[in-house]
Amino acid sequence: MLVVHTTGRGLPTKATKRNEYPTITAVNYYSGSRGCHYVNGFRGNEGGDLLQMASENEQAYGVGSGDQAKSIRAGRWEKDLPASLVKRWKDRWPGYSNPLDLLPSTKTVNPCALHVECIPLTPDWEKQGYERHGGTLFTEDQHLTVVRLACDIAKRNGWKGEWWRTPRLLGHEDLTPINRHDKRGGWDPGHLRAAPYFDWELVIKELVRVHYPRFTNTRQSSLADQTKEIRPDDKKPGHYGKY
Repeated sequence: MLVVHTTGRGLPTKATKRNEYPTITAVNYYSGSRGCHYVNGFRGNEGGDLLQMASENEQAYGVGSGDQAKSIRAGRWEKDLPASLVKRWKDRWPGYSNPLDLLPSTKTVNPCALHVECIPLTPDWEKQGYERHGGTLFTEDQHLTVVRLACDIAKRNGWKGEWWRTPRLLGHEDLTPINRHDKRGGWDPGHLRAAPYFDWELVIKELVRVHYPRFTNTRQSSLADQTKEIRPDDKKPGHYGKY
């Protein structure tokens, strides 16, 4: 599965104070933390801003599920969350009994997951000319990069059917909402809230364009073609490769 995250706004804020581009700050942080496989900066893949932090053959520790597991075992997972968040989670995942039911055959997330961290925009970086997609905290390029990365991972791993409508592609807040929410909903990356931080509908729409081009209006420069350019560097564990 591919898990989509936000780095949180603290990282680009720290980058501003250091007078450095946020992706550089993210690389310096994640290269030592083993917290993710990819960093997705404001410019996205086409702008050279998707960086690989670790081999996909290595386990990254992007999701801790202990608190969520305790809540589920205690029969409290719904009571431990705002009712509006529980409803959005259930609407998104009909047929699943609780967040950790989204896992395949593993008891925890990381053994079966790849992680991509998306850097959110802050006002200081908007002043530099970077634009949010709609009311979200991320650029359109970052959303489309999630699409390209997910498609490439799916091709290389032989994911079948409409995998984008399954737990093969989800957000951190889908798996452990207990520690990825505030009173208004999920925030990592922020699709389970009334005013989303991340536009999951755009991601799904573009994935449908890639897989069913005959039935959709394709963009100029097909996303299906662009995904062919993505090739991870699995020969250098612990290093990152620029796309």
